[in-house]
Amino acid sequence: MPVGSQPALSIIVPCYNEEKSLPLLVRTLEPKLNSAFGELGWEMILVNDGSQDGTEACIEAFHQLCPKIWGVSLTRNFGHQPALYTGLTHSRGKICACMDADLQDPPEVLLELVKIVLSGDYDVAYGVRATREAGPLLRGCYRSFYRLMGAISEHPWQMDAGDFCAMNRRTVDMMLSLPERDKFVRGLRSWVGLRQVGVSYTRPRRKLGRSKYNYSRLYRLAMKGVVGFSTAPLRIASFLSLGMGLICVLGAAFLILNRLFPAFTLFGYSIGASQGIATLAVLILLMASAVLASLGIIGEYLAVVLVEVKQRPVSLISRIIHQ
Repeated sequence: MPVGSQPALSIIVPCYNEEKSLPLLVRTLEPKLNSAFGELGWEMILVNDGSQDGTEACIEAFHQLCPKIWGVSLTRNFGHQPALYTGLTHSRGKICACMDADLQDPPEVLLELVKIVLSGDYDVAYGVRATREAGPLLRGCYRSFYRLMGAISEHPWQMDAGDFCAMNRRTVDMMLSLPERDKFVRGLRSWVGLRQVGVSYTRPRRKLGRSKYNYSRLYRLAMKGVVGFSTAPLRIASFLSLGMGLICVLGAAFLILNRLFPAFTLFGYSIGASQGIATLAVLILLMASAVLASLGIIGEYLAVVLVEVKQRPVSLISRIIHQ
């Protein structure tokens, strides 16, 4: 880690195959940071998340031109959340800001978030995506996820807020002290509480390069949030199993009564009418669906438990790029 006095601001930027976006990011952000925080000091930590292109070379070149910009290279692609968390662990600033490399997080809004935290009125200021320049399906998926989390989360969940934020050192240290291995930064940020405020902005499309989040990765990220911050799915699985068990008990009671007393029927149905095939098929399908749904939910939680039990580090560092 570069030596020297503690800077006022640390900006953490996860990077995965961002050689096209990084030059534009640095050219856009560096003069704004020098103008706003030149005297107070700042640093930009570019976390190379196992990129296969020239991202690491770009980080080295930027550091040669401006020592305030330095990097952490991971041994492989660990994912956006581990890369972001790794950057936070290496940050030194009194305030830490998180943003993406693709300029979908506007630098002007970033400075606004930082100034809100610098004022001392709030510990955290985070961006709220009032509108998003994306397709209707993607917008619908994001909106549904945040509404779902707001309904089932066991703590207040920040609507339409990603990882784009500014936090004071107190908040960052609290997040870093949490022992869990499966890190979901925006969830941990809201979980710690403190004084937090949202700032609305319009999230534009990527200017350069391609998004690394396909629907499969977005699903895994969403499940990380659901499993990590709510036990509601487990309760649903329990209620589903108990409910299906009750239905099976009532069905069995009806079948027994109808067999012993043929005059007793439910809605005119007699078990002898179809030799029991339809009845058994329906009961088996209902029971199987309940069991499989419950196993699927339990499996998601077991996956998290497995990660925690292994106690592997969030990421592994290949090298740190600084003088």
